Amino acid sequence: DTAAAVVDIDGNIRGEAIASQAEIHSQYGGVVPKLAQEAHASAINKTVELALSRAGIDFKDLTAIGVTVGPGLALCLQASRD
Repeated sequence: DTAAAVVDIDGNIRGEAIASQAEIHSQYGGVVPKLAQEAHASAINKTVELALSRAGIDFKDLTAIGVTVGPGLALCLQASRD
């Protein structure tokens, strides 16, 4: 899955969004790395934009950005750093 959240300085979640890949991988009986990479790359911008919208803020209002570095497939984790 691809997920994003906006968290305030006190640790409160202000907005979040998740794009599931379950339907993509279910037909293969497990995660297919290349398909997962493509799904992450396709979903990351929309997922972040939705989390920001739900939080009621713009990207320019962020003071910090954090990304996951593991665990997970390196191909997929790269999408958040790009």
